[in-house]
Amino acid sequence: MSSTTLLLAFASAAALYALYKRYTRFSLSKIPGPKSDSFLFGKSLLSSCNFKEYARSEAGEADFKWQSMYGDVVRINSPFGGERLLVSDPKALHYAWQQAGSSFDKPPARVALSEMALGPGLINVVGNIHKRQRKVMMPGFGSTEAKAAFPIFSKHAAKLMAKWGDMFSNEASETIAVDIPYWLSRATLDAIGEVAFDYQLGALDHKDNELTKGYFSLVFDLFNAQTPKDVLLINLLDTLPRSIARFLLAQLPNSRLQRGRDTGTASTNIARQLVAEKYAALLDGKPSKDIMSILVKANANADKSTGLTDVELLAQMNTILVAGHETTSNTLTFTL
Repeated sequence: MSSTTLLLAFASAAALYALYKRYTRFSLSKIPGPKSDSFLFGKSLLSSCNFKEYARSEAGEADFKWQSMYGDVVRINSPFGGERLLVSDPKALHYAWQQAGSSFDKPPARVALSEMALGPGLINVVGNIHKRQRKVMMPGFGSTEAKAAFPIFSKHAAKLMAKWGDMFSNEASETIAVDIPYWLSRATLDAIGEVAFDYQLGALDHKDNELTKGYFSLVFDLFNAQTPKDVLLINLLDTLPRSIARFLLAQLPNSRLQRGRDTGTASTNIARQLVAEKYAALLDGKPSKDIMSILVKANANADKSTGLTDVELLAQMNTILVAGHETTSNTLTFTL
């Protein structure tokens, strides 16, 4: 049986399973929300009239419009007749995030897609595994470690200002357009690389670095600006068990998925080299003060049953890079 035939068989089985779950689940039909124009696509995620509005508009634009029309809890229709809740009520969010977080699983395909690029790190695991990983990682994120990182962040902020100053001085006109997200993403990537791993990425200097290429705009490339085919695929995979979704994501020919696979391979190879260097420095009694060195030391002192596996340890590097530089650069962008 060819790989194409096998994938088609899996896709057919997935579609039937999605329909089964659609008609046996708890209905949200009495909750107000925009009406669906299509069973296949669902108005909220993809339809002939507002796909561009939702998938290609500014962040939150459609969400705020529906909130003003329907309130703090909105039912939105997703592909294959599915239903989702858009929740903005503070009390409901507090309950979901703080009191009953383990009761609200992340969609399987989203987790599998993230895990494909980042590995089984802190943001891709739940329950006791999440607690175990977090306990080992905590020593790297105390107040002392945060204070020690401040000079490094200041250094890269000053370097960014110098870059912008050069752009202004070299511009003949009185005004200049600066791509803030582009430059902040590079600055925070450099800062996180040094603080977390004592690793020089050279993103602000546009150096040819595999990690910079892999992680620059990774989250946007994987999860945003989805084509109609991408929307159908990710929603179809969300109906499947996580193991099957992971298998299909590893096999399907898709440029967006290949971007995640390539990044995962390259970053894991570099992480393996860095972890080996940190372990060697620890054995020599000369550990560094970066987060990865602290994490390696904490893991070496932990019991095997409570420590991180080799795969989990490598995944933390990918997780810290994405979680650290993307969130920081986006927050600073909105602030400016």
